[in-house]
Amino acid sequence: MMTTAEGEDGDEGKIARPWTIFACCTLVLLASGYVLQLFSFLLPSLVQAGLLPTPWRGPLLSAAMVGLMVGYILLAPLTDRHGGRIVLLSSLAALTASIILCIMTRSIVWLAIARLISGMAIGAAIPCVVAITSHQERLTWRGARVVLSYSGFSLGFLAASLACGALFPRWGWAAPWMPALFVCLIAFALALRCVPAQWPRPVERTTGVLPKALWTGELRGATLLLWAIFSVNLGLFYALQNWLPSLVGEAGGSLSRTVSLASMISIGASLAPVPIILLGRYCGPFQTLAIIYGLGLLGFLGLGHYIHSAPLLLLAAGFLAGTGMGGGQKSAIAAASLFYPAPMRATGLGWALGLGRIGAISGPLLVGLFLERGTSPALILIAMAGPAGLLLIAALLLDRLDRREGSPDL
Repeated sequence: MMTTAEGEDGDEGKIARPWTIFACCTLVLLASGYVLQLFSFLLPSLVQAGLLPTPWRGPLLSAAMVGLMVGYILLAPLTDRHGGRIVLLSSLAALTASIILCIMTRSIVWLAIARLISGMAIGAAIPCVVAITSHQERLTWRGARVVLSYSGFSLGFLAASLACGALFPRWGWAAPWMPALFVCLIAFALALRCVPAQWPRPVERTTGVLPKALWTGELRGATLLLWAIFSVNLGLFYALQNWLPSLVGEAGGSLSRTVSLASMISIGASLAPVPIILLGRYCGPFQTLAIIYGLGLLGFLGLGHYIHSAPLLLLAAGFLAGTGMGGGQKSAIAAASLFYPAPMRATGLGWALGLGRIGAISGPLLVGLFLERGTSPALILIAMAGPAGLLLIAALLLDRLDRREGSPDL
């Protein structure tokens, strides 16, 4: 594992008003998770109302994933070059514009454009806020703070499910988008006031921006494993989040059952930082990651087995799946933020998350393909346990590569 840049934890490496900036970054992630998840809950209603042809479901869900890949790979590295303020403010402005476009349009083409813009904005913002957050605390608590901040993303998913169930039936399409718009405006005001224009440390262009910096001898193997982990994890995560309402509906479940299960998955992902931080203090980042993925494997097996019966066991399985996939994503991001040094942190995270979009794009498309061919929802969910097992193995391989003494705890 690469060592942290010398002096990074000194006074010059910290940004003023750390708790205010931490709150700002958490709000950005909250809005990001909300916007990504809300559309999947609104999608079945659009299809039932005849406003959206069935074949458009997959492409519209994947449009944001394409935007995320572009944002992660092309826009996120700008944080290392120009600093977090300009990237964060630009991302929030673009995300706000995409929300307004979703509220105003009924065109499928413009909805796809709005999803693409929101994906690009979120893809630029997530590595930016993780990099900003990682400058806020001493090394031993940096991973914990990143995990806690990133929990805002899962809380956004939970808020989207609750807001859709409460607001859409009564006030229609525009109402569920309004909370996200409000949060974006608050986060923009906080960022404008508190995030300094100058990045805490000067970044050398030769190491902070170019992807070849991720391929030095001691980084190459772990970088490849991180890319694989992010891709498979995100593929499972978004396949589950985007298709869960449809899978439960295909299995004969009611809307209330769908919302309850989706909420339990989001709760599992939101509470995952508790075991991640506790385990990280004793097991290290990558053994913790393996344990979390093991919980996800059990969750997928339970979802497939109990989707037609045993509601309480189904909810418990959803909690484990949410803990495994949502918690695994948080744990992987925290581990990567500890792994890469400050001058290339946003670039390393951006490329890992960006190439992870390969899985995030293909996951929902594959589930849609299997559903179109008549595969049962139970079999689809059980099959997801296979990739979860591969994630567990990859995390253990990373732990074997990580031999640096005194690795920082999560």
